[in-house]
Amino acid sequence: HIACEDLNLSVEHLKQKQDAGASFFVTQLFFDNECFYRFRDLADKAGITVPITAGIMPFMGKSQISRMVFMCGASLPSPVIKILAKYENDPESLQAAGVDYAARQLCVFALRNVLLKIERTILIYVSCIFSNASPTSVTSLNSF
Repeated sequence: HIACEDLNLSVEHLKQKQDAGASFFVTQLFFDNECFYRFRDLADKAGITVPITAGIMPFMGKSQISRMVFMCGASLPSPVIKILAKYENDPESLQAAGVDYAARQLCVFALRNVLLKIERTILIYVSCIFSNASPTSVTSLNSF
């Protein structure tokens, strides 16, 4: 939350909300996936198990970005600043670049999640081989 300057405290608040019955969360807007990954890691460690939807949205113009940064405290990584400078006087191209940036952000996000699932599946199979268990008997294999 923008009013909370301590990420750990913010995660504690989410845990309290989950314990009170929240069934999902949506993050603040972000332009840097690493911010979400750090947040997600802290949430996992805190025992947050409900889905967390990533706040990814294309930027459509300079004034929109200014509002977003002001309202939710999103930081602008170098690639976004470069896009803003490059298309400063070309609103149409800036809009297209904003959509492209969000699409690429989503692709990287999705690819990372798929790779983590593949890695998890391999670890489960390797564990089964060394423990003489059947991979189909491992319930966590079906959990993702």
